[in-house]
Amino acid sequence: MLDPKNIPYAKNEKLAPVAHPYTGDLGKAIDELNDRYSFVMMSGKHKVFDHQEKIFCELESVKIFQNQQILHNNKIVNPSTMWINDRELRRNFDKVVFRPYPTNDKFVDNHFNTWHGWAVEAVEQSDQRQFKIHVEPWLNHIHDVFCSGDTEQSKYFIQWIAHLFQKPEKKPGVAIVIQSGQGFGKGLLVTLLEKMIGHSYTARITDSHQVAGGFSGHMKDTILVNFDEATWGGDKKANGRLKAIITENHLTVEEKHKNAEKIEHFARFLITTNNKYSVPVEADDRRFFVPDVTNKKPSDTDFQPIIDINDNDEAIQHIFSYFMSLDISGFNITRFPDSCARQKLKAESVNHGDVYKAFILACYHEEELALNLIQPSINATELFKSFTDWKNSNTFRAVPVSMSSFGIELKAAGFAKKTIKGKVAYSITRHEVETYLKSINII
Repeated sequence: MLDPKNIPYAKNEKLAPVAHPYTGDLGKAIDELNDRYSFVMMSGKHKVFDHQEKIFCELESVKIFQNQQILHNNKIVNPSTMWINDRELRRNFDKVVFRPYPTNDKFVDNHFNTWHGWAVEAVEQSDQRQFKIHVEPWLNHIHDVFCSGDTEQSKYFIQWIAHLFQKPEKKPGVAIVIQSGQGFGKGLLVTLLEKMIGHSYTARITDSHQVAGGFSGHMKDTILVNFDEATWGGDKKANGRLKAIITENHLTVEEKHKNAEKIEHFARFLITTNNKYSVPVEADDRRFFVPDVTNKKPSDTDFQPIIDINDNDEAIQHIFSYFMSLDISGFNITRFPDSCARQKLKAESVNHGDVYKAFILACYHEEELALNLIQPSINATELFKSFTDWKNSNTFRAVPVSMSSFGIELKAAGFAKKTIKGKVAYSITRHEVETYLKSINII
């Protein structure tokens, strides 16, 4: 476990003192300015960072001390004017970065780091009673509700959260997708994480177009981004953006009235939704862990222990310390367990992507439709007509197709072609369809 005293806590942020030649009242006034403010160069302009309020502000914020007058060497001087005009008296940074180091011994060469630490302070260790009251209810909820009692899934889920806190500077490249109706605790989990991470370093996004239209400024300097009911399934542009922000370490951020800039990006992504086609999970995809949420809706009594934790600052400290102390030395975050929910998303992705594969998959699952494909001998023209009739009655209506492309797909699937009385026909068994779909990781 990381030493609790060396885990960055925003309220305990320490600033290096600034050496200057002044003593007495003037020296004290300059020290007070340095205890609160730093000079930062942003987009070619000087800004002041207020360490007390944790915000960037204009020079006028310092100039509120303009009325402060101090006698120094028989002259009346103004400390804030001296501090603004003389860079030797203040802390100066030539660039702004966001690098969430896991310990207090951070160092960024002459760059101002907007990471100030977690929103809660770690405690030494929870005793058995504290663990049972403050930690166990949330672990049980993750196991029983979000993962339907599946130990492998809940272990990954919990270690994914621990990785967020222990290694915030290492982007995992895996997002968690929680699919359920209302009343399963998705929002409560996001609130818990926000309270531990800090609202400044989290973002909630409800519209996928906020990302599809450009990497927006609200994802800058974040450790956790929650996409809440933001639908990605059928939007190819949005899908491409989503995949990029989950895996890439550098992203282009666009903010209003500012030039686009490329930044380091450390965010994890938690997608909460009740949409059955929430994200595109392709056959070889390794970006989305989708636990099997229980079908049994928790009662108000089931929810009360985790609600109590979320409303209790001491409890949040204990669960934060649990995640900080959990042993994840052998944890490989890119290797997550498969699930029924993830397999369903794979099938939905086919149904919204490749029209030919979608038809074969539909024939496998739908008995009536299977009669159009799975036969010992079926004329190629009749088979293509069945395919186009199915296509035109589904979401692929506007997708252009051709008989030659259809034939190429059937050949790639390994379905036998033969000639009967000068006409092309196919002989296809259910076993061959199943073997093909398994080979492309759809079932």
